[in-house]
Amino acid sequence: DANFAATDTISGGTGTDKLVFLDASTITSAELVNKTDIEVIGNTQPGTNVKVAIGGTEITFAEVFAGGETTVATSSTGTAPPSGFKLGNPPTYYDISTTAGFTPPVEICINYNETQFNQEKNLKLQQFKGGQWVNITISLDVINNVVCGKTDTFSEFAIFEIIPFVLFAGEEILIEKNVQILNGDLISNGRLKIG
Repeated sequence: DANFAATDTISGGTGTDKLVFLDASTITSAELVNKTDIEVIGNTQPGTNVKVAIGGTEITFAEVFAGGETTVATSSTGTAPPSGFKLGNPPTYYDISTTAGFTPPVEICINYNETQFNQEKNLKLQQFKGGQWVNITISLDVINNVVCGKTDTFSEFAIFEIIPFVLFAGEEILIEKNVQILNGDLISNGRLKIG
């Protein structure tokens, strides 16, 4: 008997049984008798609510209809943040991809190091798609240091921190939406002047 790994090419045989490799485990040639359909799945198996944990990232697929391999690569370089946002220190970008066939949505949760940011409450998970950054945040857990977002595709992701807006005495700003300022006052469609 010979041993076969998930990367081996196997030919011949008759029958309709399907052999599924869920990981890099091996099987013996005796176990391959009458096996003709070989399906290599990887770390993302078919099913509903499929969770894949890679490092500090957890990806939950609503449905996977064809197994495959999901990967997360991190980098300190990527597309510049949108206006009004900044990266953590050190900066971290996440390139997430999969060869699995899936039906959206997909939830992505990333553990972060709170020491990378000034104000955890100002964190947003964003995705670069259609030539711009899009806020996909659905939850932020500052106790367990996890930010989650929902998407229908994979690309470049990053955790950005909102840059606080500071006005100094004598400066004025036009308010076009409802804004609650630090003293609790609500300002709507007007001008705010710092005295």
